[in-house]
Amino acid sequence: MSIGTSIKSQIEKVITKYGSTVIINPRSTTVSEAQYGGYSGSTEGAGTPVTTLAVPTSFLQNITFRDVGTMTEGVIEIAFNSAETITKDGRITWQGQNYTISNIEPVPIQDVTVAIFVRCNRIG
Repeated sequence: MSIGTSIKSQIEKVITKYGSTVIINPRSTTVSEAQYGGYSGSTEGAGTPVTTLAVPTSFLQNITFRDVGTMTEGVIEIAFNSAETITKDGRITWQGQNYTISNIEPVPIQDVTVAIFVRCNRIG
């Protein structure tokens, strides 16, 4: 077992044991053309929400050898298992607050993605 695989396993255990519920709301934008050509606008649709677990990235700072830094008010960074599918146009609901996704960062160690760190901005 490589170090990357071992660390991935440790992270999955931490998220399973200590994680809080997160709802990932996938979103998609459709752009349509006007009847006589040109742009008529876009519509945003919601996909099927997925409920999973995540922890603040500061929980994993020592395991991933990564300094999380200081977050400004209304910004959070949470860690997901590497198997989750997260896109930047989605929305996150974490501890009763809604967030947009501003950055998605897979965390590789020895060619193994051990976690996905997601930075989010509170809506409203």
